[in-house]
Amino acid sequence: MSFGEIVEKYVAQGYSYNDAYERARRYMYNHKRYEEQKKVRDVINQMKVSDPKKYAELMYRATHEEEIRAREREEERIRYEEARRLEGERLFKFRHSLVTAGIPDIDFSDVEGLVAFRTWDVRDDKLGSTAMRSVWNSQMIADRIPTPNNNNGLYCVKLDPLGLMTRASYYLGEVCGLLELRGKVLEHTDGVVRAEWARIMCVFIQANENTENNYQGLCYSYPTVPFYVLHKEQIAEVLLRVTVMQSVREANDG
Repeated sequence: MSFGEIVEKYVAQGYSYNDAYERARRYMYNHKRYEEQKKVRDVINQMKVSDPKKYAELMYRATHEEEIRAREREEERIRYEEARRLEGERLFKFRHSLVTAGIPDIDFSDVEGLVAFRTWDVRDDKLGSTAMRSVWNSQMIADRIPTPNNNNGLYCVKLDPLGLMTRASYYLGEVCGLLELRGKVLEHTDGVVRAEWARIMCVFIQANENTENNYQGLCYSYPTVPFYVLHKEQIAEVLLRVTVMQSVREANDG
């Protein structure tokens, strides 16, 4: 039966032309879908003897197609709503909580190694090295163990009040942060540190015209890293507090 004949059939049953057209369209769609499903089942049935396990799996999916699609749609909806919720929370923090006169408390509960500091460039929503083309992950391992005879290692700066803090304006880039260092760590006389292993503890983004773009993109790329939008003076104050805390911890450990 052609599409036109189906429309005429519904018109003869008393439906308006528009309603008849819509019903005919749905009928053709369901009929075509039924035929396609029948072909799929015919192919699946050929596996009944040759591959019973695959046959059972495909047959279940064919007979429960609507149920499976509904479950997949629901899972996708939940993922979408969760992503929107997290995005909303991050934007709320960006607009109201993080850019404040207060100083954030840095979580030291799981820190075992040395705490250091570094700056990054932002490249395609990633933290990039300012001197090289490498891109940082939330955890990094050097390509070779740093030694006095090579230049390898993950570069950062030691938290030294007499070094970093007096040159804070030089070190504080638009995007900077704290690292936990472990493994082999070499300290240079100028305060530069090369480490075998590093974990990004948190990232500070200076509040300026680029802040919102940097903040949203970096939060998406590094979902496990805390981000704080602060002014330069606030960042310097955070670094001073962290330096004091680390000095106290080292004294207690000694």
